[in-house]
Formats: sequence, C-alpha cells, structure tokens
Amino acid sequence: EVLHAVSPDHWKATNPNVPIPHSWWSSLSRRIKGTSLWPVLLATSVLPGGGPIDLIKLLADDPDGTACDEAISSNLLTILPTDGPPTLDLISPTDRAVIRSRTPLKVLTELHLKVAAYYREFDQLDEALQHEAFAATEPDSPAVKALAERGFQLGRSGRWMESAHALSLAANRTARSSEADTYLLESIDSLISASDLPQARIRAATLDLGEHGIQQDSMLGYLAIHEGRQSEARSLLQRTADVILAQDPIDPVHGPRLAARKVLLNLLDWQPEELLLWADRAIKWSEDDSGEKVEAQAISLIGRSVIDGVMPQDQPISGETTLHAQRRHMAMGWLSLIYDDPVTARQKLERRTFISGSERISLWQDAWLARAQLILGEWEAALRTVEVGLARAEQFGIRFLEPLLLWTGATVATAKGNMDLSRHYLSRLATDQDSFVVQSMPSAMCRMWVYSRRNEMTAAQLAGNNLEKLAATTKMNQPGFWPWEDIHATNLIRLGEIDRATELVESTIDSYRGSDIMSIKAKIAVPEAMLMIHHGDVSQGLNRFEEALDMLDGLTLPFYRSRILFEYGQALRRQGQRRRADEIFARASSMFQDMGATALVSMANRERRVGGLGPRSGKVGGLTPQEFEIAQLVAEGNSNREVAHELFLSPKTVEYHLTRVYRKLQIRTRIELGDALKKYQATS
Repeated sequence: EVLHAVSPDHWKATNPNVPIPHSWWSSLSRRIKGTSLWPVLLATSVLPGGGPIDLIKLLADDPDGTACDEAISSNLLTILPTDGPPTLDLISPTDRAVIRSRTPLKVLTELHLKVAAYYREFDQLDEALQHEAFAATEPDSPAVKALAERGFQLGRSGRWMESAHALSLAANRTARSSEADTYLLESIDSLISASDLPQARIRAATLDLGEHGIQQDSMLGYLAIHEGRQSEARSLLQRTADVILAQDPIDPVHGPRLAARKVLLNLLDWQPEELLLWADRAIKWSEDDSGEKVEAQAISLIGRSVIDGVMPQDQPISGETTLHAQRRHMAMGWLSLIYDDPVTARQKLERRTFISGSERISLWQDAWLARAQLILGEWEAALRTVEVGLARAEQFGIRFLEPLLLWTGATVATAKGNMDLSRHYLSRLATDQDSFVVQSMPSAMCRMWVYSRRNEMTAAQLAGNNLEKLAATTKMNQPGFWPWEDIHATNLIRLGEIDRATELVESTIDSYRGSDIMSIKAKIAVPEAMLMIHHGDVSQGLNRFEEALDMLDGLTLPFYRSRILFEYGQALRRQGQRRRADEIFARASSMFQDMGATALVSMANRERRVGGLGPRSGKVGGLTPQEFEIAQLVAEGNSNREVAHELFLSPKTVEYHLTRVYRKLQIRTRIELGDALKKYQATS
C-alpha cells in the first residue's frame, strides 16, 4: 500500500518521504464517524508504544475516562498487559501514522511538551527528555543535545538498550549531520552492547563504509567480533589502536572502549599476554569505576590464570554493577571448571541477571554451564542448557560462542546414541578458516571425540591433526583449558602411530608439570599407560591406569572417571585378564547408565561379551557372547579387519570365530549371515 500510494518516480529520489496511503485515512474515518474520539486517539498517538491512562485522559481532556472507554469498546484502543497502572495504546499502527500526519505541527509540539511536563513531575527523566526532543523545532535545540547526553550517560552506566533508543532519536532529531553521524554510531554501539545484533547489523548497513574514523572502526570491529569474523575484527580494531596509541592524551571515551574490545578480542583468539596488556591499558585509561575498567578486570581473571596457572580469588570488583558481577561469575565459573570443581562452576554459572545487555554474558555462561553439567554426568540438563544457549545465540545473532555449545551437545548426543542429533550438531560447527580460536578449538575437539566414539578413526585423526596445527601456531598448552592431547594420543596409538603418540604424550606431561589440576594428569595417563603396555611393560602400564583413577579420588568428575575405566577395561581384556576386565567394564557401564549414556553402556556391555564372560544361549550349539558380537558386526557390513579394529582383536582371531559362527548357524557366506542371525535371535 505504501509503495503504490505514489508514482514510481517518487521512489527514485535519494531520500524519499514515506507517504500515508489514502486508504488508511478512509479506514480510520469510517471507524470514528459520528464519534468524538479524535482527541483521545490523538493523545495516544503521541505516545510511542502507548501510555498511562491518566496521562491520556489529561491530554484528551477526558477527566472521567468516558472517551477512553468508548475507544476501547470500538476496538480503536487496547489495554496493554502491565504490572503497573493501566496503559492504553492504539490497536492499529497505521492509525498512529494517519493521526500524526493529519495533525498540525504546533498541536503535536504542545502535546509533547505536556507529556514531558507530566513525566518530569514523576521524575521520569528519560521519557521527559524524549518528548522534549519530539517537541524541538529549532536546528540547535538544547532538548536534542540533552537527550544525546543522556544517551551517553545511560551507555556509561550499562543501560545500553535505553542508551541506543535515546541516541537513535537524537540522531533523527538533530539538524547537524556531524552530530547525527556521531549519535547514530553511538546508538549502534549501544545496540551491540545490548546484544541486539540483528538491529545493530541493520543500522550498520546504512553507514558509508568508505568513511573511516576511530568511532566507526571501533564499532564495526566490535560487531565483527560478535559475528565471528576474526580477520575483519582484528584489522578494524588494530587500525583504531594505531590512531589511539599515537594520541597524547588518550581519547577519554574511545581509548578505554578500544582497550576493553581488545581484551575481548584477545580472549577469543587466545592471546593471554595481549589480553593482560590491553586490560592494563583499559584500567589505566578509564575513570574510576567505569564500565570498561570493571569489565577488563573481570576478563583479566581468566588471562592471569592462563599465564600463572593459579586459581584466582573470587572477590567483588570495586564499582561493579549487577551486570559487571555477572561477568565475574562467568569468569570464575569457567575457572572453577578448569580447576576440577564443576559443582562450584555450576553454582556460579547459574547466577544470572536479566538487565538489558546481559545476553552475551549469559551465552558464555550457557556454554560453560553445559560443560559443567556434562562433566557432572547431568546429561539431560546439559542438553537443555545447550538448546537454550543455541536459541539465545540465534535470537541475538551472537555466533562466535555456538561451537562451545555444539561441542557439549554433540558429545552428549553421541554418548546417548542419538546419532541424528549428533550429526545435526556436527553440521553446525565452525568450518570457516576465518574463525577465532574459541570457535575452531572446540569445533576440532568435538569432531575428534565424536568420530573416535563412532570408530571413524580417519576422521578423528584428521581433527586431531588440525588441533596439532592450531597448537603449533597458538599458545594452547596451558593446563586444563583445552585438553585435547589425551584423546588424540589414544587415537594415534590405535592407528599404530606410536612415535607420534609418544612425542605428544611426553610433551604434554612436561607442560603439565607443576599444575595442580588432577583431571588433566589422569587423562593423559591413559595413553601413557597404553604406550607402556605397547613397549612390553604390562605391569607398569596397568598400574598407571590404577594411578589415573586414584588421581580422581575426592573429585566429582564421573564423566572423566568412567572414560578412564572403559579404557582400562579394554587394556585388561587385551592382556587376557578377562575377569578383572569384566569388573572394570561393569563399573564403567554403571556410571554410563547413571549419566544416561546409553550408547556407551552398550559399548561397555559389548566389551564384556567380547571378553567371553557373558551368558551363552540356552540353545544347543548356541553362539558365545564373543561370537555373537563378531557376527553382528560382520552382518552390518564390516570387514574382518574393521571388526578386529573395533574389538581390539587380530584379524586371524576374527576369522577363527567367524568360521565357528558359520558352522553353528549352518551357513557358508557372509551374505547369509544377516538372515541367519535374525532366525537365531528369534529362536534363542
């Protein structure tokens, strides 16, 4: 209707006015014909989003509310649901456009001034300033400048959505293009801080990208961070830094803001030394208790722990608001998880605030909370947290934290045997080369773990190789933060790459010296024990498995303990210690069962059957548990070599058992095996 309200030539203008279709006016005229409702509708139309009924009655000179009641009965106004005083608004947004277009400017100005006076009487400064700006008609209106200053003030106090609204209105109301550009850039900045990435992206698209300046470059770099565009974010923020660092004195607004963004950038790209450098600058350049200063101090807790290898004390930061405290809870929750205390991690990561702008921090908390729940064995809760986090990332357009959530989601889905969900999560992982370390690291770790559980060893090794390359270019060897080496080393051993596995295990153990984090030492002890056994020192290798389990005593880490038990059971079975292996697999199976890891329960129980200790069929000539397990895998299409690899047997052993299966089932070829097994199961 709007497009066809005027001729096509109208839209060829550079900045065409948006017309009000005549049909809208005709519709409203028909609905109010024979009534005296225009004053109450006009009063409501000057209140964006509606307003208190007593204010509308005041503006419309309707002291007893008769006109308001009639407008509601006529389906022109509606009562909005609210916990406060009754609030009215127009039902149709087109009615607001029509009424304002048909009202003289002087009348609108007088109404806005009355609204401002009303709000000032009740100390509602933000609403008063907005309506004073609406009433402004002169080019250099003090009201517009006051609104803009209020927007800056709201941003400094962390009320970003309100800041964005005030600055956007100021940008539209000022007659000076330089002021409009400054206010617009600041409003987009506030939208990003408020986690409203979709709206920020829309407004950023209106900017002249040929223009450069520290305000625009800093803001666009900040937006690129949230959208996961590493190269663009680093380039824009470095260009801003080159200008800022050359200043004397440092810009009091853009200097601290840049420093805080560089802190976040270096956290995502895992550059802890740079993180602390820019955190110190943010503290030095900021006013006391400023948002940038407090935010930098909260994130620097992580950077300092990465470098020093020590768990920091959790103490309130001077000047922190509720929103800033949430950042500290996120940091300390993450670190608690690293330092083997997932219970405390869960407590801190569940502490939330619902202030505007908290969604980005809540998303960090979702990611690490899901990880804590995974390690604690609370897998249904972990999946719920993953889905909440992914929905939050989708709603607010914050993509760079999705891989952290998908890592946990795919791990749980695979362990529970939900392969469709696992594949769905894997398909959403970051594959772009232009990714932050916080994206690429969990993506590769997730693929490595899932593929190894599915026995897709070539794909698992490829993911592990990618982690090796990433570790070679990034300082990723800080104990506990990204523990990938144990799984990759285990996979290398299974693939026969003993020298590579040995080098990886030795370098990892060396990097862990001096660390108090027992879980990482316990996990790397698994491939270390496997290597001992491979080199013939069976007794020492099996003892190393026991030591790995002892390291976890007193720690609430069921996921890690069950994994070590499973690997230990496999080592025992391969050494012919079937009864001891059966005991260990039974313990692992029980823990998997408690976590709801049905696929892992099946794997542990299959290992028990392969060990030959499961019950035979009561049928004469029945298959042994080991024969049945081998027959099932062959019937699924696996070759003898693939079955041997899956069950840690030699191909000759598989061939021997398969010959016995053929004889017992009275068949001659693999093709007949599937149907024969179905008949066997039906009659056993």
